Amino acid sequence: MESASSQIDLPKCKWIKQTTALKILREFSALEVFKIGSHGPQVPSPLALNLKGLVAKKWAPTRLQELQLVIDMNGMEVFSARKNDQSRWVPGLIKFYEQLEQLKELRVLNLRASVDNREGRDYDEEPSQYSDWSFSGLAKDGYDLRQREAEWIVEHWPRLKNFECETTEQDHGLESDTSEAVMYMIRKLPGLRITTTEPEELADNLRF
Repeated sequence: MESASSQIDLPKCKWIKQTTALKILREFSALEVFKIGSHGPQVPSPLALNLKGLVAKKWAPTRLQELQLVIDMNGMEVFSARKNDQSRWVPGLIKFYEQLEQLKELRVLNLRASVDNREGRDYDEEPSQYSDWSFSGLAKDGYDLRQREAEWIVEHWPRLKNFECETTEQDHGLESDTSEAVMYMIRKLPGLRITTTEPEELADNLRF
C-alpha cells in the first residue's frame, strides 16, 4: 500500500491503537519517517509497540530514514520458558534486528524499551526501574560498544548521521576496544556525528 504521506510523527499520541501502528509498518511502503511513542520522562510511554507484534510480519517501508519506537518487552514468554531472565527476549530481538537491517537509508534510530515489573510491585513505587533498561539488546550498564557492533552498524546503516551514546558515571577513560570501534565508525561513515550524555567528556566509557 502506498501512502500519500511519507511522514508520520506522533510521539505523544494516546489515541492511536497498537494494531493501527503495526498496520502502518506492514503496509505503508512509501513511509520515510515514523515516530511514535514518547521518549520523555513519563512512565510508561503512551504507546509502546509489542515486540512480538513488531516481528510477526515483514515491514513494508524499507526506505525509512527516521524511526522512533518504544518497544513493549512484555508477553515474550512464548520464546522461552525462563520467566526471570532477559534471555527469553533474545529470539524476538534477533528478529527485530533483522527488520532493522533492511532499512538501508536509515539516518536516525531512536529506541526505548518498556518493561514491566515482573515481581508485582506498583510502577509508582519504583518508577526508576525503567531507567535500568536500554537498547540495543536491553543492555544494562556496563555493556560496551565493540568492533562487532560497530561493523554491524556500518554494514546495515550506511547513511547513519547521528549516533548517541550514554556515558557511565563510574568509569573514566575510554577503553581501547570501545575507542577503536568508535573510530572505525567515524572512518567508515563520513559525516557521522557522535554525541554523548556528557559531550565534554567523550573519553568516558560508551555503550549503546
